[in-house]
Amino acid sequence: MKSLDKKAHARDAAAFVESGEMVSTEKMLSKLKAVREIETFIEENGQGFYNSTIREHFDALLEKYKISKADAIERSGIERGYAYQILRGAKEAKRDKYIRLAIGMGLDLEDTQQLLTIARHGILYSRILRDAVIIFGINNHFDIIKLQMLLEEQHAEPLE
Repeated sequence: MKSLDKKAHARDAAAFVESGEMVSTEKMLSKLKAVREIETFIEENGQGFYNSTIREHFDALLEKYKISKADAIERSGIERGYAYQILRGAKEAKRDKYIRLAIGMGLDLEDTQQLLTIARHGILYSRILRDAVIIFGINNHFDIIKLQMLLEEQHAEPLE
């Protein structure tokens, strides 16, 4: 991919991160529920599909939260080489690793949920005890150590 293309994709990813996408997603879902033919929906809404890579999404988040990859990785507690592979999109990781990176980057809940969705993992669900504890930790800006301790106190599985 050319340098300009990479910059354009990074800009698109940044716009997706900053755009309050929940409303657009709900509108698209509403349209999708009402449509009779998928081709029509795709033709009319093609520009609304997210098509940046996970790497571009991570880059946009790192820029938005003004944190370096090295700091995010250190704060996540993930082995450095493996974490860099995840951030580059070279490795697909389990859900817990994306949650750890979200915490390491200091993401808010909305951006964490969006990251999990883009990484094709389930979002955090408040009716599941473990997820509720993680949501609480994210909303209260817990670091990974404090969150792991809280998970243990609440008899929930720690993050891998």
